Amino acid sequence: EPQIHLALDNISNNQFDKVTIEDRWIDEAGEALKRVLRKQLSPRDGNFGLRMSNIGKPLCQLQMQAKGAPATRKPYNFIMVMLLGDCVEIITDLMLKIAKVNVTSRSDAVELQVDDTVIKGTDDISIDHRVFDIKSASPWSFSNKWSQGYEFLKAHDDFGYVSQLHGYASAKGQEPGGWIVVCKSTGAVKVVECDASVDERKEI
Repeated sequence: EPQIHLALDNISNNQFDKVTIEDRWIDEAGEALKRVLRKQLSPRDGNFGLRMSNIGKPLCQLQMQAKGAPATRKPYNFIMVMLLGDCVEIITDLMLKIAKVNVTSRSDAVELQVDDTVIKGTDDISIDHRVFDIKSASPWSFSNKWSQGYEFLKAHDDFGYVSQLHGYASAKGQEPGGWIVVCKSTGAVKVVECDASVDERKEI
């Protein structure tokens, strides 16, 4: 977290002599944005399947989806929320490069075998060989949920973020690192470390 804050502080105060920004990093961010625009602005596959992104959702919801129950119509701004989240992830990844954070892998496709089911997904990033997710948050969620630490998040995990992170880590054979969270309104950045015990990881 201090590395990210320092890099952002230098850029915000026009102290570009204190940071290194390579043109190829900006090009990579531009290509990543094009990929997510093509993905989000294309028809979605409606077939149900367990994925890392949904394994933490309520069981009853997953069962209804598996049975083909019609989904509630999404609000008109749903796609904007998704696109903003993607943009935050891309920009944060760029800032991690500028901050010289030791990123050891990005966007790995993973598979986790659970009994006779294979759960697939694509993780966000590994830092020092520990898995991290990049999340965007509303001001309320940033202050009242993410800033309260891992134990509070685990107790109020409506979106299954904890299961998702542990799933990625197990599939990659790495330790769960935590979450890099960005407030969509203020741009504030918080790193929430996952300090789960070995027994807790097995239980999850």
